[in-house]
Amino acid sequence: MKKGIFIVFGVLVVLVVGMILMVNYMENNLDVMLAEELLPIDPSTEADGTYTGVYDAKLIHVEVLVTIRDGEISSIEILKHDNGQGDAAEAIVDYVIESQSIDVDAIAGATYSSRVILLAISDALNS
Repeated sequence: MKKGIFIVFGVLVVLVVGMILMVNYMENNLDVMLAEELLPIDPSTEADGTYTGVYDAKLIHVEVLVTIRDGEISSIEILKHDNGQGDAAEAIVDYVIESQSIDVDAIAGATYSSRVILLAISDALNS
């Protein structure tokens, strides 16, 4: 009976340590993403066409297709958005199109996804 308790306790310790390591890994990736420089964009300098951008923050992965027409962003399509609960962040593309800038506020409650989408748009127009 005592041996069984030790085995259960050992399994629980391994699970707890594993969870702590996983949470630390996730937090580190998010911290790196938040520290990433958000390079400004200038749609007026881009040729008409479509530009693909990607940003991978491990927990959140975004791929976008940015369309430039007559020196302005005419559309932004989110091709892929792997995330936890950040679907609401996809509304940020409307603000980017409206302002023709990625200098916009994050969507409340979806800060990380908002940031990754902005980084992908920056990647599309700064590559």
